[in-house]
Amino acid sequence: MKKTGKTKKLIALFAALALTLTALTSCSAVSDAFDFLYDALTNGGVRVLGDFNDLTYEKPDFDAIDNDIDELKSALAEGKKTKSYYIDRLSEIIGKYYYDALTMENLAFLRYCNDITDASLREEYYTLISESEKTAAKLEELYSVCAASEYKADFEEQCFGKGFLDSYSGDIIEYPPEYTALRGKEAALMSEYSAAMSELTVEYDGKTYTSADISAVEDEELYNRLVSAYYTKFNPTLAEIYVKLVGVRNEIAVMLGYGSCTDYSFDSYSREYSGDDLKAYFSGIKEHIVPLYRKISDDITSEGPLPFPYASPDRVKSLGKELAGKMSPKLGRIFGSMEKKHLVTVGSSDKMYYGSFQIYLNSCDSPYIFVNGEGSEYDVLTLMHEFGHFTSAYYNHGSTGGNDEAEVASSALELLALKYADGVFDSETAASIGKSGILSIISSLVECAAYSEFENLVYSDKALTAEKCNGYFRQVAEEYGISGGDGGYLYWVMVNHLFEYPYYVAGYSVSADVALQIYESCDGSIDPYLDFIKLARSGSFSDNIKTAGLESPFSEGRAEKAAAVIQKLTEKYFS
Repeated sequence: MKKTGKTKKLIALFAALALTLTALTSCSAVSDAFDFLYDALTNGGVRVLGDFNDLTYEKPDFDAIDNDIDELKSALAEGKKTKSYYIDRLSEIIGKYYYDALTMENLAFLRYCNDITDASLREEYYTLISESEKTAAKLEELYSVCAASEYKADFEEQCFGKGFLDSYSGDIIEYPPEYTALRGKEAALMSEYSAAMSELTVEYDGKTYTSADISAVEDEELYNRLVSAYYTKFNPTLAEIYVKLVGVRNEIAVMLGYGSCTDYSFDSYSREYSGDDLKAYFSGIKEHIVPLYRKISDDITSEGPLPFPYASPDRVKSLGKELAGKMSPKLGRIFGSMEKKHLVTVGSSDKMYYGSFQIYLNSCDSPYIFVNGEGSEYDVLTLMHEFGHFTSAYYNHGSTGGNDEAEVASSALELLALKYADGVFDSETAASIGKSGILSIISSLVECAAYSEFENLVYSDKALTAEKCNGYFRQVAEEYGISGGDGGYLYWVMVNHLFEYPYYVAGYSVSADVALQIYESCDGSIDPYLDFIKLARSGSFSDNIKTAGLESPFSEGRAEKAAAVIQKLTEKYFS
């Protein structure tokens, strides 16, 4: 997963800033040629990355940035300073926020992710989130003032990129105090959620079990009882937090002028499709892909747990590097540079954050990936997923397009890893990797579609309760053939995306279709994959799909074609 940023407009600004880093040119071919020449001369063809160990955490002073913003707004209103003064002050503010403060915010997040049981780290991170959102809102206000200024064209040329301020033209933006209060409330609820997630243990017959302990239980009857006890204990608490989050986010959406949280979220993720487009897309999934999903799920259930050898974090990284090198020598060099510059964390611990992600460290122009896995060779698949994000961010200097496009980069590389697994793993593990990879891509298509429909139900219910959430989830899970397992459909509260990034999961389903197309096009080489991810800075998601010679996921007949690819993979690995 790619950790998301702020609002759509601020995401667009960072895209503009990323382009500014490459000689203030809108021609990606020129910047790519420059990058290639520079890298070839200096670092064996690999872009020079910053070293994570050179970064030192210092708590960012968002209040100071807020004061700078207020001073510049006042100066622009008075109109008594020179053009160069305004440009210099604006550049300074942008640097302080995007390159300094947001990097420190991400470092605070990483510190917390390495030990989610540390309440002080959690409190500091979520306090920063609240302060950062307030500053982001003030920046939007400043940009609307810049858009109304006689120096608009100069600001765009020197600080943003041509056309950036057009969306701020019109009335001056002013966020009411209630908006900041709602953002603070949202951050407080997320802190409460994270605190609850750090304490997920259950007592049974005098023994304390963590989720990892439960997963390791071999006695099927005991395992089933523990799973039931686990979800029965935590569902009520987490569901109540979720209900409150839904309410706050609906209020935020309305305050920002959106008809629903759905519209607000889609806009934030720079999506070009609508809820109606998704409805038709999901209909195709139900008809053509759900039957395959049910069969694959049943086959894996009947076989029992897939065998994966234990693997230490170093072993996982070593296998990942070998796999990347077999896929492409350039990928292998990028992976090596990532390790050399300490831009990756791999672990397996209940104390670590409950998931995996990629973030971007703006101040050193480098991506960073975090993987909390299972402690087996299966974790190499998760690592390759996040390395797909890393690679896209590497090529595009952090400007990886909308979130759906970013998820294509990760899902496609994870899927392509299946083509090269035989040369890295033993035969039994390679077979398990293949089955897991198929399950992963079809789960993205099916389960994430179900989660998205679940979100439609909860965000449209003005009298939402925890009990209704459980009922809605059972409803959509049964429609998509998703098993309730021993948790009785209570386990949805463990899907962290639902809490952290509303409507993000829809992008997993959409991007999975494009990933399957890229997988099919990579016959003997992953160049089509690399060509696609390099397009992120040059056009919209839909335009880049066309440029790559692929079909829109929403085009007629796509579900049948995706099902055909999955069927071929199933015949290879499940025969």
